[in-house]
Amino acid sequence: MRDVFATPKPFISDLVNEISANSFSGVNMWVLCVLRSESRSTTFLCRDWEPTTSDVTPEDALAYAKFLDTLADAVHKVDAILTVDIAHWGAIWNFTALAGTSVDHFMTMGTYTDDSVAWKKYVNNAVSTFSREQLVVGKSCVCTAADSHYIYKGRMSAGLETTKASNGQPYSVKELQQRFDYLASLGVHSVGLWKAPVPATFWPLLHDM
Repeated sequence: MRDVFATPKPFISDLVNEISANSFSGVNMWVLCVLRSESRSTTFLCRDWEPTTSDVTPEDALAYAKFLDTLADAVHKVDAILTVDIAHWGAIWNFTALAGTSVDHFMTMGTYTDDSVAWKKYVNNAVSTFSREQLVVGKSCVCTAADSHYIYKGRMSAGLETTKASNGQPYSVKELQQRFDYLASLGVHSVGLWKAPVPATFWPLLHDM
């Protein structure tokens, strides 16, 4: 990643050319995915792109944010969008620096947990960084990958698991309602689900967002 941060032009040029050649409408980072919108096709081209060592520094996080800002400007020029998955568990994500970029959407991965206390903590952490303006409500398109499902509009989406990580069991309707109600109370009406297929219990709540 540091090599790309130092000389981003070749990477960005190749990616923008791929977007243009395939009429993709956006790029999602971490994993690195190129997506198509509803009007074209809801398919992802995914490439895992993340730190492979534990020596990530605060300077790396700032360089990553700068790189994403440059990438966002480039993909916008070909009428595409940039979305970025973020989490609390790695130094590569500096929420404050990321919020100051031209990235179109952010999705929290720290919220992929069935621990309700931890889930609220990480939702609140993201909401405290991204302004109300960045949390525009609504939904514009649904994009499905092999294992993921996204509904995007605004600057931030909250990540939700479709089954509990601790035991693989489904969430009850009551548990899901509590989470969706809490997101609505914070002005977050955009979610990313891990993983597909999406259980039937989710759809009424998704359609009501």
